[in-house]
Amino acid sequence: MAVPSSGTLSLEKLAKEKVLEDYDSSTSITGGIHLSDLAKGGNEAGSPTDYDETNNNSSSKPNEATPHSMSEWYSYDHDAAGGFSSPGSWSLKFSTTASAACTASTVTVYIFYQQDWYKDSPITSSSPVDIYSSSALSSYAAAGWYSNGSFRRYWDGNGSWGSKVSCSVSSATYYFSSDGLQSACASSTTVTVYWEGSGEALYSSRRIYTDSGLTSIAAAGYYSDGAYARLFSYTGMGAPGGAGNWEDDPEECSAM
Repeated sequence: MAVPSSGTLSLEKLAKEKVLEDYDSSTSITGGIHLSDLAKGGNEAGSPTDYDETNNNSSSKPNEATPHSMSEWYSYDHDAAGGFSSPGSWSLKFSTTASAACTASTVTVYIFYQQDWYKDSPITSSSPVDIYSSSALSSYAAAGWYSNGSFRRYWDGNGSWGSKVSCSVSSATYYFSSDGLQSACASSTTVTVYWEGSGEALYSSRRIYTDSGLTSIAAAGYYSDGAYARLFSYTGMGAPGGAGNWEDDPEECSAM
């Protein structure tokens, strides 16, 4: 059942429409619900649920512009069907530079229609669809970084997507040494590193990069903020996830 056309709307029921395609479903949505995540799709604002993109086939639908409003949701139908005789399209921000993609001008790209195509955003999907430069679907869209404003992703122009990267990027300047934890604490050599999301990389274990586009992993070595130091390694020894991870826990400089 779609969202009602009038009356007082419920945030939880809007989430039910997005997740269960039934505004009045008796099934509960657990955890916090952010209106921003409902409107944009994903869970960048902190919702525990990774929400679908908004269905462009619905004749009434919310927009992604802030501030978000409950009133934008009247008559929204998440499972509204569209015609399958013509290609689908997406309006995405585009730049050849990773750092500019999230705020770049928009371009229109085209995809083959498929079952529930509107839920398969090429930016957020685990299996993103190919994108084309025109509705004729005769040539791939240009290579570069595409974004929905919350996430960005690299498309190689030949049928392959890179990993999804958050538009929220943090940075810090750390002391650096290749000689050990104690050397990092006493080092005068500084480097600026970047990571996806918020929080402090040294303590949150987020993978660090040399550029704000998060395309080049930072050098292996010992990093310190002056109070604590920690090894960041390409080898992944002692840490899950393979190359480019923090090893063990931060160690206090004053205890060395």
